[in-house]
Amino acid sequence: MLKKLNKFVWFFTLFGGDRWRYIKYCSISPVCDKQKALYYKIIIETHSLEKGLSVAHTRPGFGKSKINYLIDALSKYDVAFGAFPVEKTLGTLQAYYDFHTQINFEDKILDKVSQTLKKHEKKVSLNGGLREFEAPLKLGSQKVGSDLLKSRFSSRVYSEEKLTEQEVENLVRIAQQAPSQCNRQATKAYFFNDINKIRELLSLQAGAGGFNQDVSNLFLITSELSAWGGAQQRNQPYVDGALFSMALLYSCHANDIVSCPLNLAITHKTSDQIKKVANVNKDEVLIMMIAVGKPPKDILTLKVAKSARRPVSEILVFNGAKNE
Repeated sequence: MLKKLNKFVWFFTLFGGDRWRYIKYCSISPVCDKQKALYYKIIIETHSLEKGLSVAHTRPGFGKSKINYLIDALSKYDVAFGAFPVEKTLGTLQAYYDFHTQINFEDKILDKVSQTLKKHEKKVSLNGGLREFEAPLKLGSQKVGSDLLKSRFSSRVYSEEKLTEQEVENLVRIAQQAPSQCNRQATKAYFFNDINKIRELLSLQAGAGGFNQDVSNLFLITSELSAWGGAQQRNQPYVDGALFSMALLYSCHANDIVSCPLNLAITHKTSDQIKKVANVNKDEVLIMMIAVGKPPKDILTLKVAKSARRPVSEILVFNGAKNE
């Protein structure tokens, strides 16, 4: 009885620690480093513009509020903290300006974009916007080893073709090679090709508004809580589920299926709604959705956000040495 009581207390202690740590160090905390929070905020808002440029039907003049925010954020950001957000923003603003110039779209926001680009001209390199592919474009099945891994990208442009049951089973079978703690394999993959159900699920996900009408195939990844026990394993369903999801993304890429992971940063209420629509059991936690599909028949219409990666020097730490 004492042993069970001790385990019960651990739930309050460890989950309480999680809550306090997040409240203390997340970006909206008053004690969070302002430049560090701004570093990530600029990246996040810039990527929203990249996504808008990478959908099949880019809406002229989109994202004005985000552009105004980014221009103001750049004036407050100290580039000495890291040039990457500035490079990404300026590259994306250049792509935004070029797109609207090509379609002869006029708006005051473009004047602000042009002025910002001129202000920062030659200060940093451009590293955002859309990815450039070498012609002829080679998809994953034509690549091996590290070239396969480095060439994966997220696509928001698909053909209307639905994947066959055999194709879906093959993708999941390959993804099952993902590691799983103690080989639990508690991850589940729900697949949908019913257009009405996909629209309903994506409306609850709420992050695919610019291209949800183009999605004809959708995965919902979950993890069963019954595979885990004790407060110490509270995060493992998400770790296992994320490993499986990444393996599924590479499985798609290796089989010339384009894909886009969709986060589920949602409330409990929305999670319950998704479970109801998808017929997911209550003892499962939601990991993510993944939009998948065949690439467009005219491969030249494929548009992909550049999604530039941070310098390795910013994320690699040798022997626990603190970055200066």
